[in-house]
Amino acid sequence: MLGCQYDVDEEEERIGFIYQGAFFNIYTSKGAAMITICFFLWLDHDLEDIDGFSELRRIINEENKWSEVITVYNIDEQVNKVTVHSRKSIVFVPQIPNYAFYLKSMFHKFFETRHNITTEFLRTRPVEVDD
Repeated sequence: MLGCQYDVDEEEERIGFIYQGAFFNIYTSKGAAMITICFFLWLDHDLEDIDGFSELRRIINEENKWSEVITVYNIDEQVNKVTVHSRKSIVFVPQIPNYAFYLKSMFHKFFETRHNITTEFLRTRPVEVDD
C-alpha cells in the first residue's frame, strides 16, 4: 500500500502502517464500500495545565468546523495527559481510478489538520525563557 510496510490484523479488520513518518490505521469491514482512517496519538498535553487544555479544546473545536478530518481528544487519567487523535471515513471501492493518489490526498488532509492545530496551539502558549 503506497510503498509502505503494513501489518494486517484480520480479527480487528485493521491495517496498520507508517506513512511519511506517521502511524496510521485503516479499519475495514468485509463487503463495505467505506474505510475509516485513524491517526492516533499525534499530540499530548499535560492535564494539569488547565488553561492549555481549555485552549486545546477550543482549537480542536474550531478546526472541526472546517476540516474534513474529525479530531477528538481523550483524557488519560492514568498518565495525566490529554491525547489527540483524528479520523476520517472515506469511500474505497475498486472503481476508484488511481487509488494511490486518492489515498495520498486523504493523508494530506490529516497532516494539514495536525499542522493547523499544533501551529495554533503553540502560537497561544507562553514561551519560557531560562535565566
